[in-house]
Amino acid sequence: MQSAAKRRKLLEIPERMEDVRHQGLEPSQVGLVATKLERAEQRLQEIEIDVVVKREELEKTVIEARHQKDQHRKAEYFEEMQRATDKKTLVFKTTTKTDQVCMLTHVMKLLNCSTLKIEEFFGSSIPKSYVVLSHRWEADEVTYQDVINNAKTLAQKRGWAKIRETCRIALERGHNYAWVDTCCIDKTSSAELSEAINSMFKWYANAAVCYVFLSDVGTNQAFAESLWFTRGWTLQELVAPRELLFFDRDWDLIGTGAQLCDVIHRRTGISEKILLHGSAPGPSIGALLSSIPVAVRMSWAATRVTTREEDSAYSLLGIFGVNMPMLYGEGRGAFMRLQEEIIKETNDLTLFAWIASPGDSGAQDPPEYRGILASSPREFRNAGKLELSRDAKYNPEVGTPWFMSFSVMGEVGSGVGQKKKKLTDSSEQYTMTNKGLRIVAETTMAENNTQLLGLGSHDSSDGSRKEIGLYLEDQGGGVFLRAKPHKLVKLAKNAPQTSHTIYLKKHIETEAVTQIATRMKFVSHGAIRFHVLSSSIEIISAYPARMWNPQRLMFITDGESSFAGYIYLRLTANVSLDGVVACGFDPEVKMWFCPGWNGRDAIYEAAMSGDMRRMREIGVRDGRRWVTGERSKKIIGLEVSAGPGQQGFDVSLRQSNCTVM
Repeated sequence: MQSAAKRRKLLEIPERMEDVRHQGLEPSQVGLVATKLERAEQRLQEIEIDVVVKREELEKTVIEARHQKDQHRKAEYFEEMQRATDKKTLVFKTTTKTDQVCMLTHVMKLLNCSTLKIEEFFGSSIPKSYVVLSHRWEADEVTYQDVINNAKTLAQKRGWAKIRETCRIALERGHNYAWVDTCCIDKTSSAELSEAINSMFKWYANAAVCYVFLSDVGTNQAFAESLWFTRGWTLQELVAPRELLFFDRDWDLIGTGAQLCDVIHRRTGISEKILLHGSAPGPSIGALLSSIPVAVRMSWAATRVTTREEDSAYSLLGIFGVNMPMLYGEGRGAFMRLQEEIIKETNDLTLFAWIASPGDSGAQDPPEYRGILASSPREFRNAGKLELSRDAKYNPEVGTPWFMSFSVMGEVGSGVGQKKKKLTDSSEQYTMTNKGLRIVAETTMAENNTQLLGLGSHDSSDGSRKEIGLYLEDQGGGVFLRAKPHKLVKLAKNAPQTSHTIYLKKHIETEAVTQIATRMKFVSHGAIRFHVLSSSIEIISAYPARMWNPQRLMFITDGESSFAGYIYLRLTANVSLDGVVACGFDPEVKMWFCPGWNGRDAIYEAAMSGDMRRMREIGVRDGRRWVTGERSKKIIGLEVSAGPGQQGFDVSLRQSNCTVM
């Protein structure tokens, strides 16, 4: 404020000097004033210089403040990512599916090949041309902290040599930046590590070239025998880049990925169209991968190993185009989560085309039952030759929450009575729920009360092109387990199939398998099974659907002390009649059953209205009760009789000539 006031006074001097001259001052006085004015102008220049300096210092301070603010914001972002990771979720910018990207996806650390310093880039500022290094991690690798803080000791670390060579070759080939996974990720930050792992496939795909350093390949070591081909993380590093250059331990060029394609294909089983995707214009690597069956892509990782169990899943995120947070410590849970994320993105049923073997689940022998999800990529080791038998668009869809899916008739067995819609229509969904994988599927009856679920694929080496499937067994409540998980089966063509909604158990703990196997032997105890003895009778649906097994025409009531339900049927004789056969049991009246036709019987109206209490009252009153020895009832066109079954009750349905009640 004082400098500004002085400046204003000095600026007023010329005007005052003119006033003095007009007042007729003596020359000596004018000279004195001129001297003062000259000094004042000199002082003014000094003040102006000082103001400029002060302004520059102020601008510098503002810039530093903004930088500190940005750094503070960045730190807040990382803290938020950390909190999100701890909560087993990622924080997203938007909620739309197409724009669902991680907050910090566009942050990338690159090594300046000239200065050997790490620089950080955001979004569009990321260089268009950079190289990436693929290698096996070994002892004494260089970390991000080493490059930032210990520049003088870098040369002492064994891992520095390959980083330095990468930068040297990159500069020779016209690239100024390099990305190396050992030192371009701050692994002390779990948020940054999670972001990097979710972005890594994209970084490799966008790189100008990938240098593959094979430290174990020399004069006497065959290229295909390198341990690089056995590591889990190197799979995406082989698949994603547009161009690969392979170097031996002395950094002598072995060849390009295109030149070595045949050898790599035989060694890994990866198709040539994937290995050569960058050799000519064509679809993106993401589009090409999506055309490969899920099980085939899994088979590429079947023989690969990772140091940490969770990385067997995290290293495959880019192969399947999914994202998920890193939760080290969850063990096999990571691979389960990966499969759940894949289910959200594709309706390719080959995800379930795995085969269990001793050791896959921690047991010495293959378990009798498993959930629908695999325990590790190893279980896909025999899936490399699978081909889709039909376009995946004809499989059940995914993407809509199960509680939002609908059809003309609602859930199977809702009993609304109108014309039913075929349940394999493409409007049906399958998705993971807390009860298991909900899917509307066609199944075929097999031996020992098991069912077969087709997977829409076949073995390309099998000339018959028969669809493969897996065994399922009903646990009750609409929940199915995978039976005989150590094998897949070829389905007979044109075998009769039944469409119904089922829940496939996601996972079974190894310790629980024996208990479940014991219980499954008695799951049909107390069941009510229907036998259709006339071709004019057709069972359309049943309620409750969750307890109805349409393959065995059976209500599985295991564990229930009381039950009430009905089948919805149609009689097509001289005329078409719609009706129900209600049935149930409880400790008081044991088993009861009661038939009724539409427009004629109160039991039908009660069932169709969903009033189960009234339906039971009518059924016990007007029907037949096992406890009284009444085992048959006739109504117009239908005779219903009941008797003891092997494990429960058997109800037989036959056309009757009865014309009165």
